Amino acid sequence: MSSSRSDSLKTQKLDTDSFVAFDHAAAGHDGVQCTLSGSFIAKPCTPQEVAFYESSALHPAFREFIPTYIGTLTSADQQQPFALQAAEQAGAIVLPSSDYSSTSGTPTGPAQPSAADAGPASAAQDLSWVPSNGKKLETGISIVLENVASGFKRPNVLDVKLGARLWADDAPPLKRAKLDTVSKETTSSKLGFRIAGMKVWTGVSGESDEGSKTDPYATKYEGSEGARGEVIEKDGYKRYDKWYGRALNENNVREGFKTFLVGAKAGTVDRSQMVAQRVADELRKVQHVLELEESRMYSSSVLIVYEGDPEAMEHALEEEQKPRPEPGESESEDEDEEVEFQIQQDGSFQVVDIPVGQGTKSHQAININIDPEMAELGDLGDLDEDEEEDPPKVHDLRLIDFAHASWTPGQGPDENVLKGVRNLIEILDGLARTPPIKTQKRGATILPNFVGLRFSIHNGKIYQDVLITEEMVGRKLGEFVATRKRFTYKQSKNK
Repeated sequence: MSSSRSDSLKTQKLDTDSFVAFDHAAAGHDGVQCTLSGSFIAKPCTPQEVAFYESSALHPAFREFIPTYIGTLTSADQQQPFALQAAEQAGAIVLPSSDYSSTSGTPTGPAQPSAADAGPASAAQDLSWVPSNGKKLETGISIVLENVASGFKRPNVLDVKLGARLWADDAPPLKRAKLDTVSKETTSSKLGFRIAGMKVWTGVSGESDEGSKTDPYATKYEGSEGARGEVIEKDGYKRYDKWYGRALNENNVREGFKTFLVGAKAGTVDRSQMVAQRVADELRKVQHVLELEESRMYSSSVLIVYEGDPEAMEHALEEEQKPRPEPGESESEDEDEEVEFQIQQDGSFQVVDIPVGQGTKSHQAININIDPEMAELGDLGDLDEDEEEDPPKVHDLRLIDFAHASWTPGQGPDENVLKGVRNLIEILDGLARTPPIKTQKRGATILPNFVGLRFSIHNGKIYQDVLITEEMVGRKLGEFVATRKRFTYKQSKNK
């Protein structure tokens, strides 16, 4: 994954008028919006999720594996007073709508607890907790993220819920009991993950969902219009709901991933093992980062996307082989005109603690105070029409859903999430392994296209596995399989 991914998303002039209803989303939370191009998605969220994205600026290695955070949208016509206050405390820049304007800014000191965190009122809300079931979150805040599915022609998307424990410390007893039951009845408890939903391109039953028409963050709601566990054929995709994943167990969950990878077998070349290997390698990087961080992420997911159109897949693989300029080589000649944020003595750039939720829980985030005269979004830069487009993508992988996530210094890595990541790696590694090609043709010449393949070569008595490398090209298969045991002298006991 490129370290300059976030740099490729240039600042755009965005406000509430830039977003329209996302008509192509799965039956997920209401209120999802997107830009006309589909490059950015605005979805309702909680102040805690905003704070977690903001604070990820202090964790650059982790930030590489989450969607690029653009900012937040708040609108006067959808705000309750407490929501506006919570948004500003979470570091949001309040973007003006057509009938609302305000000076953008962030607090220069520690934020105060919001009215929503009042003790008795909060306790009453906990006692009356009911599942949202896809209803719109009434927080008045929408988080703007890059659309991870944008850039794919036919994105195949998989949402995998991580963790055996699915509830945060502030969850009410009723919610804890419900989620504990879900964990015990699914693969979550034993494997630390479960398939929450997926869509696989087939090209039949209607029009297609292109990347710009796919909301990857609502994959968990795919197929929810059908009966529980029913596979829905719609708009060129097979859609699998959360009940499909809940019906799997530790013995057959591997079949669920095979079903997801079927889309990579549609072309003339079977790419399913390649995709599985790439995803496993990405998950190993995620594992390494999470083992170095101290956090707790309850009910978070890993989102896996790969190209489902065979021609687009092959084109993307070809583009990967082309040399691309290193970051920094194509910088603008007008470097002195670039806007830079520097740490000022007056504290206009500082790290602040943002209280979130009940008690003393807080997040650290970078707080930037911008002069009102410089805060006009249009002056921050528009898209360059001549800018080179990003190359097509073969696959992508991100961690998502941070409504119940926090950094926990001194408490060690999140073993709850790591359990699921490690088991995912094991399953995908198994799917990526190519069964060895059995042969008795010891005199066969090794060709260049054999590199990377594993042969099981007969030595006259048994089959021996050999992995073909570039150094073996041009030689015979039998050269790498011994036909007799090496003779060694044994020291005699008699002197």
